[in-house]
Amino acid sequence: MTRHELASFALKLLGIYALIEALPLFQSLGGLVYVLRSDGPQAATQAWVYVIMLIPLLLMAAAGAVLLVFSRDLAPRLVGENNPLSIPSVLTGRDVQAIGFAIVAVLIFLHAIPQIGQAIWTGYYAVSRHLSEPVSGRMRQDFWRYGVPAVIQLVLAVVLFLQARGLADLWHRIRAGGQAKTGNAGQ
Repeated sequence: MTRHELASFALKLLGIYALIEALPLFQSLGGLVYVLRSDGPQAATQAWVYVIMLIPLLLMAAAGAVLLVFSRDLAPRLVGENNPLSIPSVLTGRDVQAIGFAIVAVLIFLHAIPQIGQAIWTGYYAVSRHLSEPVSGRMRQDFWRYGVPAVIQLVLAVVLFLQARGLADLWHRIRAGGQAKTGNAGQ
């Protein structure tokens, strides 16, 4: 198995994981359809509530679909090699670690999506309230409680994914006492 095939396989597994995590989307769609079919005065507002609640699941499903469809295109970027997929290569420990860091990055991203959705929902609710009604301290606290960790997770996920190879190289330099080793890098 080449390093590109392994990276592509790992990304496909993450795509399947994301799609499985997005399965509650179908349960929530039933509530949205019910609200849209009702003629009540609050139907439009309730529909927006369902739409906003569905955003994290839709993003997770979209991320899963992108990982499944574009795994072959992302694999060379992940392992940092410009060779075509047909050229066999030996998989080193650094390559496996880089793939591992990228997998962790995608998992961190997927787990940040619901918190982002919660922060968006809290912010939307705070903005949509009547101006005469003050925003409660609890609502501000909820916005910061969901928003800050989600942003930190997103930044961490992007850095881990885009710098997985550099992080694996740094890890090996630290283990080697700051000296770059030549030869077998799979230790």
